[in-house]
Amino acid sequence: MGFIFKGSKFTVEGLSLPSMVENQTRPRGMLTQADREFLRGEKDLSDQSTRNTRRRIRNRFYQALLDFSVLWTYLGEDDLELIFEAEDDQKRRAVRRAAQDAIALTILGLWQNDDYYPDRLIYAIQQAAYARNRSVSVELEIEEERMDAPDDILRRLLDSGFEHTTYEEFEKAVTDPASDPELLNELFERMDSDWDLSPDDLREFQKLRKESEVIRRSLPYVINVEPVFDPAKTEKTEKQSRK
Repeated sequence: MGFIFKGSKFTVEGLSLPSMVENQTRPRGMLTQADREFLRGEKDLSDQSTRNTRRRIRNRFYQALLDFSVLWTYLGEDDLELIFEAEDDQKRRAVRRAAQDAIALTILGLWQNDDYYPDRLIYAIQQAAYARNRSVSVELEIEEERMDAPDDILRRLLDSGFEHTTYEEFEKAVTDPASDPELLNELFERMDSDWDLSPDDLREFQKLRKESEVIRRSLPYVINVEPVFDPAKTEKTEKQSRK
């Protein structure tokens, strides 16, 4: 189930997978088409074939990570622009969604590597800015706490909306298969006057979620951003670069 929220400077799109990512005819990338079908649970393999396939995917992923250092150092600006400057809206959205998932998966992997180092994200942003002849100041603060149970979040939303609830908690509550369908239905009825599903319908959705091969879900993606620049700062930076 997807939601679209629009603001003055950005658009956030919900959790439906982009058709480009799910396109059956998409060329081979880090994963082959057979790999994608395996991960989505569309291929039945023997135990030995399953182990071999998982090992092959892990190895290819690891080598692809190492290749990013080669790409960073040697990939031409024209090539980079052609990759990320999609010519149509669908491809632009797919690139931005995939980029967010790539960053999130890398951070999750670093945490599993016991690399709890927030400044690495700051350095990455500064490194990207440096490549564009820019100096940036980045402030990043990470405060971690365990989320409440889905039903507790739903009751809080019903009681006070988003006043005491983050958007991440909202996503957990509405996508967790363990959420109470009655509470979910009450929340959706308040959010959408045209809501016409029942708690039984939601139970069917939850059953499908439990049976799916999805390991982790994405948060909504910011897919349309209008950059806002301070003309004074930009002019100052350009003057300094000319000295």
